[in-house]
Amino acid sequence: GTTFGPPEADVSTDASTDQRTSSLRIGLAPGRYTVIVDSFLPDQPATAFTLTATTVAPATNVTCAAAAPLDSSAPTVHGDLDLAGTPGADCGGATSRALLYAVEVSPGQHLVARVTATGGDRDWTPRLSGSDGCAATTCLARGSDVAGLEQRLDWINNGAAPRVVILSVAADGPVVGGQFDLDAGVTDLLTSCERPTPVVDGTTFANLEFTDVATSTTCTKNEQPALYFVATLRPQQELVVTNTTNGGLVNIGLRLACDDDCETTQFGAQMINQTSQPEEVLIEVTDASTAGAPFDLTFSLPPPPGGIVVTPTSPLVTTEAGGQATFQVVLASEPTAGVTLSLSSSRPTEGTVSPSSLAFDATDWDQPQTVTITGVEDEVGDGAQPYTIVTAPAVSVDPSYAGLDADDLPLTNLDDDPSLVLAGIDDVVTSEDGTQATFTVRLYTAPTSVVTVPLSSTNVGEGTVSPPSLTFSAANWSVPQPVTVTGVDDTVADGPQRYVIALGPLASDDARYAGLVPASVVAFNRDNDLEAVGGISVNGAAYCELTDPLDQSSIKEAPNQAPVAVDALGAMYAVAVCDGALALMTSPDGGKTIAGPIPIPGATEFAGTFAVAADRGRAWVAFEDYRGLHLTRTTDAGQTWSTLRTLTSDAPDLLRLATARDTVVIVGTDSSMTSVTGSLVFVSQDGGLSFAQQPDVAGQMTALALSSDGASMWLVDDNHDLLRSLDGGATFTIEATTTDVPLQCCYIAGTHDLYFIQQEEVTRTNLGDGANDGSFAGTAGPALGVAIDDTDIVHIFSAGSNGLAASRFGTDGTLGVATP
Repeated sequence: GTTFGPPEADVSTDASTDQRTSSLRIGLAPGRYTVIVDSFLPDQPATAFTLTATTVAPATNVTCAAAAPLDSSAPTVHGDLDLAGTPGADCGGATSRALLYAVEVSPGQHLVARVTATGGDRDWTPRLSGSDGCAATTCLARGSDVAGLEQRLDWINNGAAPRVVILSVAADGPVVGGQFDLDAGVTDLLTSCERPTPVVDGTTFANLEFTDVATSTTCTKNEQPALYFVATLRPQQELVVTNTTNGGLVNIGLRLACDDDCETTQFGAQMINQTSQPEEVLIEVTDASTAGAPFDLTFSLPPPPGGIVVTPTSPLVTTEAGGQATFQVVLASEPTAGVTLSLSSSRPTEGTVSPSSLAFDATDWDQPQTVTITGVEDEVGDGAQPYTIVTAPAVSVDPSYAGLDADDLPLTNLDDDPSLVLAGIDDVVTSEDGTQATFTVRLYTAPTSVVTVPLSSTNVGEGTVSPPSLTFSAANWSVPQPVTVTGVDDTVADGPQRYVIALGPLASDDARYAGLVPASVVAFNRDNDLEAVGGISVNGAAYCELTDPLDQSSIKEAPNQAPVAVDALGAMYAVAVCDGALALMTSPDGGKTIAGPIPIPGATEFAGTFAVAADRGRAWVAFEDYRGLHLTRTTDAGQTWSTLRTLTSDAPDLLRLATARDTVVIVGTDSSMTSVTGSLVFVSQDGGLSFAQQPDVAGQMTALALSSDGASMWLVDDNHDLLRSLDGGATFTIEATTTDVPLQCCYIAGTHDLYFIQQEEVTRTNLGDGANDGSFAGTAGPALGVAIDDTDIVHIFSAGSNGLAASRFGTDGTLGVATP
């Protein structure tokens, strides 16, 4: 007649099958037991049912020999109070049923264990004790006997050898469905900067305390109790220390040597090993409060991001006579497995590459390997020909390198056959307002007779060419002659139009030149008939914002904060935060059609400021997060991206990004916790493939501009001074003082002019002489994004989560089409 548990204890119901299940996890002696099945309602008519009884194997850790281990990788256990099985001897000499756990405590370490009841058919008090091994008859320590849901155990190993403590968890009486949380933390009371505790990725400490910890001189030169840990970071590997508090708050400081100073932060700290060698980092933890409550620490050391470094990044030259060029490849971080890179030439008839593959491993990842490219003779007078050495995605089982694709390397193979030499053909962009472009032509070798080069436009409705022909002789064959291309207005809003300037066939009595048809020159004619575009949904199912999430001011009041750019062909680029991650949206036709959003690789957990710049089909995106300042580039509207570059582990805010030709400039505010300490300046002269950090500029920058040739750099600082640099950002001089307006408000910088945009007025200052050119009326409308192209046409975009609309101001201040 003993009832082992109340009726319907720990019952679950499945209404779909009219099935009820009851479990009772209590150890029973061998024998027969009665299971009673009854109805809930009195006078219930007879009902047929099926009863299935199943025995369940007890937990495995009910014996001391099978005690479940607890260590820094799993210091916390959520368990069911499964007390089935044979009773065992406890450290008090009696027999009882309990779940057992083992934790190793080194000499000088303090063990703190806590068990909390979290479930059951009644409030129950855990029983917690610790014994010294399975043969112990006395307890090392016991939890308090005060009734309650939580019990705590303390023990210090004052011996000379490590000891394994067996923790026993039981209950104060029978309980059905009992559940509990057990965590065991070990604090090194002998810790010091010279004796830190090693940690690896995933190491977690629970219930750490400063009780009985020795006082030391901390990295902030204060005398207070401190705990010390040490992590070894591989090159480019990141360390993140997180304080997951149990009530205790701590300061965490990072340093490389015990005599270093360091800045401490509450709740967590992080750093990246920016060197090419492994680096030991000391982690110091001190009390940030007077409560002295226990706290938890978690150490994250994920594998370093992969990186493939190619140098030089500037275009190389080979010749048809077999002239060679070389470059080197090295990895940016140590791989955990072999990495293989395949190399190929995009045009083997112009140049070949050797070797065709490179292999790196943990022993030679930081040793550059040389690649040789050899020019190929084609016996055709085709002039200098571009080609590319293509680096295929890396092959490796290391996830940091698997599929990583380095930038391809551009080359030029110089012709040794009779041909034309063309210069400036990459910048043949005209406009329907009559804007002209020029390029030059000369012969490659001296002719024996006069050579005539006919010139013609394939679409005179978009652009014309002058003169109609060029003449070269033995006297002037090496002198470049200019060719002028002029845009034609068609009064149709058709966006930028591609057309071709044809050269040849050449006429001459010199057989080497007679009949040659050189490659044509591609030109683009920009549209000047901008149409207003109604709202177009571009985000699909994603929730997108074009505003900077850290900028709480209205974009209407500070349009220069909107991440929008327009390139020289009128294509628009906008960066948005879509579902918490950075994404790119593009429009090739001023907002008529918009593609995207396309996620930006490496920014999937974005939480900082960002900026975008564009030039002739290329777009650069800079963003910052807790890892630092990063840059990536796309040349195909976001379909593919270059390897993410981390320029600095600092995280500057209020980013500015500009580009002109191959010059790319990034400016970001360098701030402390309380003030602005200056602005960081990074400059690239090779299209963003490599960057040099220039000296910091005092103050916070509200606008950045480049001249169309990239030679002049302009900044507006928080004193409203207009600054100019002619040496790539190495030095700046004050050219003028602008209108006194609120910081971060309304300055938009072009390549020739600086604009101050308000709701009803636009003021233009010439960047050539710093003179105020006066104001012109015009309503910018609800401008959420403003960008200026390389001709200083002001494009104004009304942008939001449901669409984009476009209008623009011409250089004379005329609003092309009102914003709808």
